[in-house]
Amino acid sequence: MHYHENVMGEAKDATVNWQSRVKRVFELGQSLNAGLELPDLCQRVVGAAISLSDAQIGLLILNTPVTSQYSIKAAVRKSGPLDYTPITIDDEPVAAQVLRQNGPIILLGSGDIYEDAEFRHKAERPEIYIPIINQGDLTGVLGIKRGPDSPPFPEHTVDLLNGLAGYAAVSLENAFLYQRAIELSRELSLLVESSNAISSSLDLTSVLNAIARYMTRALDTHWCIIHSTIGPEIDRFIRLAEYRNAVWKPGQGPVVDTTSIVCEPDNLFQEPLASIQYNLHGSEEEITLLKQRGISRNLIVPLQVEGKIIGAAELVNQNDSTPFTTAQIGQSLRFALELALLHSEDNFYEQRQRLIETSRVMLYNLNADWCNLYLFDIEKKIATRWLSYGTGIWLEDSGPALAVNAYPTLTIVTREQRIAVLRSSDSSLPKSEADLFKSVGAGSMLALPLVLKGRSVGFVQLLDLDPNREFPSRELALAYTLASQAAAALENARLVLDLQQSLTELKAMQGRLIHTARLSALGELAAVVAHQVNNPLTTVMGDAEILVQDIDKDDPNHASAEAILHAGRRAKEVVERILVMSRDEREFKDLDLNATIEDTLQLVRPQTSRHRVKLIVRTANGIPPVYAIPGQLEDVWMNLLTNARDAVLQRNPTQGVITITSALSEDGKMAVVTVSDNGSGIPAAHLESVFDPLFTTKPRGKGTGLGLYVCRQIVDDHKGKITINSVPNEGTMITVQIPIATSLSKEA
Repeated sequence: MHYHENVMGEAKDATVNWQSRVKRVFELGQSLNAGLELPDLCQRVVGAAISLSDAQIGLLILNTPVTSQYSIKAAVRKSGPLDYTPITIDDEPVAAQVLRQNGPIILLGSGDIYEDAEFRHKAERPEIYIPIINQGDLTGVLGIKRGPDSPPFPEHTVDLLNGLAGYAAVSLENAFLYQRAIELSRELSLLVESSNAISSSLDLTSVLNAIARYMTRALDTHWCIIHSTIGPEIDRFIRLAEYRNAVWKPGQGPVVDTTSIVCEPDNLFQEPLASIQYNLHGSEEEITLLKQRGISRNLIVPLQVEGKIIGAAELVNQNDSTPFTTAQIGQSLRFALELALLHSEDNFYEQRQRLIETSRVMLYNLNADWCNLYLFDIEKKIATRWLSYGTGIWLEDSGPALAVNAYPTLTIVTREQRIAVLRSSDSSLPKSEADLFKSVGAGSMLALPLVLKGRSVGFVQLLDLDPNREFPSRELALAYTLASQAAAALENARLVLDLQQSLTELKAMQGRLIHTARLSALGELAAVVAHQVNNPLTTVMGDAEILVQDIDKDDPNHASAEAILHAGRRAKEVVERILVMSRDEREFKDLDLNATIEDTLQLVRPQTSRHRVKLIVRTANGIPPVYAIPGQLEDVWMNLLTNARDAVLQRNPTQGVITITSALSEDGKMAVVTVSDNGSGIPAAHLESVFDPLFTTKPRGKGTGLGLYVCRQIVDDHKGKITINSVPNEGTMITVQIPIATSLSKEA
């Protein structure tokens, strides 16, 4: 009787225990429906499995709907000395076998061997793996393990885990749907936000900046590079913009070619390392280096920890070539010290955030576009990239060019307007495309065409440091939509830029028209003045002729009377030319070039002698006649000699030298006249404007700005050429070429 009661009691206890565990499964299953997000839910499912089975470790492997790939979503250890955490599904061969056979696997441990036709595994610990099935589809595996030499799991554990897996399958499906809804909402919000940001400005710089940042953010990549076509062809592209947001774990970044950073790479590894600065005002070697990189200046400062060099920070600008000031270099050194201290940060996520934030503040304070951080191996003299952060914009076709014909995949992207994904780990990559990864230090790349009205106008490279980075179809669709927005915004910004340039040209043309109108009015006024001056001038000349005749040639006043008469005749010729020009009646004749020079020198010599300016004349004999309008070449020589006189008086008032020469060109078709001086010279910035009307470098009241303009007009009318070479504080040389009469058709 007692035996029967004991058996009945044990059976009752087992039933109560089983019912308790079933109730526990139900309660845990219900708790999984608490609206948890997917990462938290995965942890909760594994925790529930450990609680039900008294296991020491549990794991959950799920199929991600977006990528259709299985991966470990949670691995939980029960408190204890067990030190085991799986990283990938390759660490769990038994779980992988469950996925293949779509059935549970139970291992007793202590050397228990599981074996079938394709798989064999020796279990050193008790393990149970249960498939998670939702609506007939295998969605994952739930596994539990005890420590080595532990007793096997009770038989009912499989039933309990099956029950838990059923609840988990529904909860996980709901979590995936919720996560998908959140992602769709985020994508929609991002599309609206990026569209507003890209369309909020028609400034090309702002548009490029927005495109690069939002495409990087949308796909959570580390680098974005935007290229545009050069002209109508789609074979050559030029870099317009890039956004960098890349941080490598210390020592894992790409090894960089130090010759691309500095002209003398050994300088990087000196102790102590001084700041090194390059800009477009430096040596020819520095300028070449900068232009190869498509930048205008860079500054390299040391990263030091306790006085020891661990690397360097490089600050870069695309369009600003002004040297960094002493104050800016001092600021950069302080920021570099702060960045160097982050080298020892254990938490990579925390290190990355602080590196980027400090770099952002540094770029803002120093007015730089982007920065690179490098870590050094002093003994091996190599540098690895640690960080690259910032935005670069190249305008006016100044960015590095790229010929896509050398890159098979990019050729397909641009010509066939397709999306492509490349990985640095692909051994079949052509060398040219493998070098693209090396130049950035990336692991994977998504290339997208920029298409507008069916025409490729550029392409975008989105780069990620992870060589195993997947780009699921959802992300590809999002990227393509953003690329379409970018192409339209880019084209609109270009149209606005072209319109602005047209307006600038229109304003310049309007200014020239105003100058022309003023010159026309001055011409009319000059004709009126010439007409009024002509009558009194006739009286002066008549009286001068009488004086010349009446005064004895031996009388000193005779020379003065002749000078008055000569000057009067010269003035009358000028008046007559003004009247002829006002009537647009011009007659070309064969003229002796040297004679025109000598006639001008008769008027110039007294002025140069009075100011003690040395005048050197070297005219060549045997120059054939030139075909010119009488009096106009004299105007050219007079203007050039007067300008030379003013220039030498400004710089060398006691040692001024003016030289005028004439010669025949080597081909015998042109007569060449040069006027040179050792005066003040003309700044390079003004050389392109000296022939413009009303432009003058002389002080107010000292020049009209018409002398060289008139010279060019006369030379152009004679189908000649006038050029100028000048060096500030050294002097100026102006060369005039006039066709000789035999080389120029008189009918022309």
